[in-house]
Amino acid sequence: MPMPGSLIGSVVRPADVFELGIDPRDIAFDVDSVFAQTMTLFVKLVNDRFGPGHLKYEDITSYYLADCLNLDAEVILELITLLIDKPIEVNLACYPGAPEVINQISRQTDILFVTARTTAEPIRDWIQHVLPEVDPAKIEVIATANHELKPGILLDHGKKYFVDDRLETCALLEQHGITPIIFDQPWNRADVRFLRVGNWPEIASLLDLTPGPKPLGSTLPKK
Repeated sequence: MPMPGSLIGSVVRPADVFELGIDPRDIAFDVDSVFAQTMTLFVKLVNDRFGPGHLKYEDITSYYLADCLNLDAEVILELITLLIDKPIEVNLACYPGAPEVINQISRQTDILFVTARTTAEPIRDWIQHVLPEVDPAKIEVIATANHELKPGILLDHGKKYFVDDRLETCALLEQHGITPIIFDQPWNRADVRFLRVGNWPEIASLLDLTPGPKPLGSTLPKK
């Protein structure tokens, strides 16, 4: 999720990247702007306050909002704090298709979300709220408060793939041997090195969601 506070190129899509689908046990997910439509709601809150059309989603061209938006820093901080602390109360929505894909994954394995939020409880409660068909015991949410801690946590959990929206995090993951999958957003289009998805059906297309044991090498990229 873009933060208060430093892109455009061709897009690499996921078709035919893998010989076989990614084992769902090997993948984890960021929350904001990957599973949750956090910045869509941010734009709505801004326009509710200042009038329709004051802010467009495409105006968010930097992860650091103060670098790209003509808004007072106090307003940005207030609205981001609201989104962080009260996601259920402000009716935060998840991306279309996300609950269905997470449901399918949960039939095979537990789900891991790793977020740079400072606290896990509000967003964990929200995730359970929007995923009523998934056993809460199968969902783990880890809040790192620091993007640089994500690779270590993912490696500790045996993850090989991570879906994120922040370019710097994707570069860091790659340095640690984790394959980043970037969720396409206006603020992350400057770098086209990484596998890019634009929606949850595209994420699903990368996964082996068939039940039963997975063959060896099921997550190897094509040569």
